[in-house]
Amino acid sequence: MSSIISVAFLAGCAADMARYKAENLIQDEGNPEAALKVLQAQMASSPADLKLKMAYQSNLQQYLARLQVEGDQARSRGDTALAMSRYQQILSWESNNDRAREGIRLIEIGIRHNSMLKYAQEIKDSRPDESLNLVLQILAENPRNVQAQVLRNEVESRKAREVNLRPALAQALKSPISLQFRDQSMMSVFDIISRIGKVNFIFDKDVAPNLKNHDLRPRYHRGRRD
Repeated sequence: MSSIISVAFLAGCAADMARYKAENLIQDEGNPEAALKVLQAQMASSPADLKLKMAYQSNLQQYLARLQVEGDQARSRGDTALAMSRYQQILSWESNNDRAREGIRLIEIGIRHNSMLKYAQEIKDSRPDESLNLVLQILAENPRNVQAQVLRNEVESRKAREVNLRPALAQALKSPISLQFRDQSMMSVFDIISRIGKVNFIFDKDVAPNLKNHDLRPRYHRGRRD
C-alpha cells in the first residue's frame, strides 16, 4: 500500500514540477511552445492528472489565440509568408482548427486574385471584355478588393465612351474623312479606329510597327513621283 502511495506522490510531484517549469518558460523566457511540450511530455506519464490537463489546455488555447491574431494581422497588411507560418503553427498543434484553415484558404485566394488582376491589367487595352470578366470574377469572391474595383471602373468607363462614340464614328466612316496628326504611330491610329468603329485593317508584313505619318509623305526619285 505504501509503495502505491509513494508512486502516486512522486507522480504528483513530477506533474507539479512540470507545471512550474512550464510557467517559467512562459513568463521568464517567453517560450509558450516549449512550455506546451513540457506539459505534453508529462501528460504521457500522468494521464489522469486533471490539473496537468487543465494547465496544458489553458496554455494551448492562449498560445493558439496569439498565433491567430498574429496571422490575421500579417494577412491584413499583406505579409502572406508570416501569416501562412502562423496558421501552419496552429495546425501543427490543432489540426482541425477551422480559423487557421480559413486563414490559409483566404491567402490562397488572394494569391490567385493577384495573378488574375495582373493579367487583367495587361490585356485591358487589347481585350477589354476579357479583362472585365476576370475582374468581375475577382469581385464575386471578394467584393472589397480595391484594385479590382478600380480596374473594373476604368474598363467600364472606357467601354461606355466607346459605345457613345461608335454611332458618330460609323456615320463619319460612310464618307471620306480627314485626319491631322504629328509624329503619331500609324498602328496606334488604326488600332483606335478598328476598336471603336469595328473596322478591320490588315497590314502587309513589310509595314514597320513604328511607322509614323511623316514616313508616308510622297518621295521623288529622278523626277518621278513614287
